Amino acid sequence: MSKWYLVLLVPMLQACADDSLYDSNKHFEEAVWRTTDTAVFEVPVSDTLRPLHFIANLRVSKTYAYSNVWVFLYTTSPQGVLTKDTLEFMLADPSGRWMGKGIGEFLEYDIVFKYKTFFPKIGTWRFAFEQGMRSDDLQGISSFGFRIIPTE
Repeated sequence: MSKWYLVLLVPMLQACADDSLYDSNKHFEEAVWRTTDTAVFEVPVSDTLRPLHFIANLRVSKTYAYSNVWVFLYTTSPQGVLTKDTLEFMLADPSGRWMGKGIGEFLEYDIVFKYKTFFPKIGTWRFAFEQGMRSDDLQGISSFGFRIIPTE
């Protein structure tokens, strides 16, 4: 019986130890990320002095047809200024081996795409992620998440 307590307790402790300032996910129906599916995250910001890492979290099937995924990121500041970035997330190494973590059909990827960055203004920031691949429908991507963690 004590083994079951550990199975339940360890994930709860890990969740409590998570120091994310923001963490949210967008799930895609039938594990298909369509060009019409935009993952939008609105982040309230009250600190412009703390350095942060921005992390993308993808949940990808081992049957996904590509070794990478291109993503368009549209960032809107509290003042309404829009910027666009193009991000490439490598999912497999050059030999084709998946680099994600997990057991079973889906693998998790946590990819830091902004290191030690700062928010220049206080207010609500909007981050909109769109898949930027040539295929309209990306079979095998079940979710896209966005997490912000503090760093030193």
